[in-house]
Amino acid sequence: MAWQDTLSTVLKFTCNTLEKEGVGWAVVGSTATGLQGCRLTPHGLNLLAQEPAGVYRFAELLRPFAAPDSLEVRQGMGDVCLSTPSVPVQIWREWGALWHGARFVINGGSVGVAHIAPPQVREFTDRGIVWENGPALWRHLRRVAFAGYSIPVVPLEFQVGTNLDRGRTKHGEDCMDRVREIARVFRANGYDRALLEWAIDSAHLARFDEIMRAE
Repeated sequence: MAWQDTLSTVLKFTCNTLEKEGVGWAVVGSTATGLQGCRLTPHGLNLLAQEPAGVYRFAELLRPFAAPDSLEVRQGMGDVCLSTPSVPVQIWREWGALWHGARFVINGGSVGVAHIAPPQVREFTDRGIVWENGPALWRHLRRVAFAGYSIPVVPLEFQVGTNLDRGRTKHGEDCMDRVREIARVFRANGYDRALLEWAIDSAHLARFDEIMRAE
């Protein structure tokens, strides 16, 4: 099934309730890139919750899609095994951060929800780029329209540095293709130059400006 079908179902079960209750959340990763006009095919839906309680609320609302407790072998998908009614949310430490995570398979697509708490509040990585899953996200959320909903997403300006640094995705895709797609969207629709300059250091900015001029 297309990633749009998975996202539509998740929104149907969660979006209005989350908005009404004031739960902070956002679409991140490649789905956020695609929602903002970039031509790519996301391999899964990744959602970020502003607080750990948000992960639990997502898990409650998506309970109809939980794997059965009787499943003898819970298949690991990424960093988190499938959520079940008895274990809807898992907690673990990775990269020095405390994670709360839930994962479901909906319409054939992987759906992950996470809250990531680093040992100390940090907005930038040691590579001089903004940490797109960090506290800065919540001050700079962007809204996009999809299937009748207004969805919060991480801005493309935050994704430039991440993709410049990654090389290839875990699926073997060249992240420079994503950078070129972001550049195409920026040229077509405009972008927040001040936010981009804040989100990446001068070296990354120079690389991206070359890509912007190359097309």
